[in-house]
Amino acid sequence: MTSAPYGWQASAAYLYVLRLDGPSLAWEYLRRNPAYIEDWQHRQSDPCRIDRWGLTFFENPVADARSALLSWRFDCHRFIRIARDDSGDADAKFKLQSIPGRKSLLHDGRRLLLKLFVGTRAVSLAIAKELCDGEPFAYLLTPGRAISARWRAIQEYEATLRRADAPSQWTVSRRPGRMSILHMRALQAIDGRASGASHRKIAAAIFGADQTSQKWHADSELRAQVRHLVRRAQMFMHGGYQRLVLNGDAHA
Repeated sequence: MTSAPYGWQASAAYLYVLRLDGPSLAWEYLRRNPAYIEDWQHRQSDPCRIDRWGLTFFENPVADARSALLSWRFDCHRFIRIARDDSGDADAKFKLQSIPGRKSLLHDGRRLLLKLFVGTRAVSLAIAKELCDGEPFAYLLTPGRAISARWRAIQEYEATLRRADAPSQWTVSRRPGRMSILHMRALQAIDGRASGASHRKIAAAIFGADQTSQKWHADSELRAQVRHLVRRAQMFMHGGYQRLVLNGDAHA
């Protein structure tokens, strides 16, 4: 069972969920799936189990989206691909240490996968094996239906780098949207159910003990909200997470 680091009743332990993009949020649901956890435990004896989850390789379900390095097979267009540029026209050079943000690295046998956390944004890079540090590089765009998505990802990455380099005395974070809050509460609710908590106890943890005491009854809106949160989390946990990956954001 995967749970919040400080226990499911601590809403503050789920605040990081408000800043996740779609693929990262999808992982939060998948890592709670009991069938995925079982496959992770048997990954050595049967590595083909990974095929049904849409991942290129297994990730430890204990790792939350802030530390997990994920490679979704149906999300390849979101990886920004870079390779060595031998044209002689490239001005930019690949320097790993100069890239801002917290980094996670993994080699999948074909290329180096780099996940960056710049502020509240996560960026995924796929680095060709022939590219060495300090060499000129180019972004790769291949023809096909995903070319527009790849180009947008590159533009967003460049904008993220410019913002990271820009001097600033303060940082303004955008206000979490309604859907992000809904996902955060759904994850807390499903963790509560997994621990054996009643719907009323879940309501008290999410909405407060006083409000629950005042508004909880058989046909109350609060009770219906908790049931909805649990059902929603179960839907995403059992396959719906793929929609979050494909959409690329949390508005699902």
